[in-house]
Amino acid sequence: MATKHNQVIFTGNLVGEIKPSQTSGGKAVTYARLAVDLLGPDQIKTGTLWLGLTAYGAGAAQLAAFSRGARVLIEGKLDAPSVYVDASGQPQASLRVVTFAVTAAPLPVTSAVPVAAAAPVAGAAADANVTFVDDDDLVF
Repeated sequence: MATKHNQVIFTGNLVGEIKPSQTSGGKAVTYARLAVDLLGPDQIKTGTLWLGLTAYGAGAAQLAAFSRGARVLIEGKLDAPSVYVDASGQPQASLRVVTFAVTAAPLPVTSAVPVAAAAPVAGAAADANVTFVDDDDLVF
């Protein structure tokens, strides 16, 4: 018997209002929207993927702890896409992720200067135990 898998991981920024609520049965639920940058082959932004998020139980509390603009990593399952008609009368696809876990995500590297070559912050003490790794050399 084949096992069906539906697990997704996205990193993006929370946009709009984070809406904690409860189901009719009293279970915690939180709704939010996530903007995910779409990157081309040269890591240049080519667009934005907009996702609706729904989190229940412990995931609802995790999501509700963040505020608009927070950069997060979410894990969950992709719900069936739906179609709606926008204000201009055009049909649009809507994607929703039922979120299992939400954690803070690091900011993306936006500079062409490698981390190891970046100038130290003024007044920061040098730490001989810190080693910078160029993540382009890591094997995944």
